[in-house]
Parts: sequence; C-alpha cells; structure tokens
Amino acid sequence: MLLDIVLVVLALSMAVAIGRMAYGPTKADRVVAVEFGFVISVAAIALVAVRSDSPSLFDLVLVMTLVGFLTTMSLAHLVERRP
Repeated sequence: MLLDIVLVVLALSMAVAIGRMAYGPTKADRVVAVEFGFVISVAAIALVAVRSDSPSLFDLVLVMTLVGFLTTMSLAHLVERRP
C-alpha cells in the first residue's frame, strides 16, 4: 500500500519534471529537469524491484545510476560551453 502511494507521488513529480522540460526558460533548467526525471525513473524502478523482489531489477538500477552519472557530467559540460 505504501509503495503504491510513493509510486503515485513519483508519477506526479515526473509530470512536474516534464513540464519543466517543455517550458524551461533556459537550457540549464531543461538539463536539470532531465536529470530530475532520470532520478525519478531510477527511484520508480527501485520501488518496483522491492515490490516484486526481483534481483535483476536491482542490477538495472545500478547500471542506470552509473550511466546517469556519466550523463550528468556530459550535460554539464554542454551547458557550460556557451558561445
């Protein structure tokens, strides 16, 4: 029951992140919204993994976290390189 409530809150947070991605005034706002959406999706997959007791989903969360770190570094580099 509690996991269902948390998943609904994560879905609402994802809606806010998508809104910021669409209407962000600057590129930096959009990058932060993309990263926030990625964190939300990793958290949702982790909750589903706990709920279904699936070890393979925990591996997916680990890989997504590592890829997310690399993505954060590359997006920060792109935002910093302003003409």
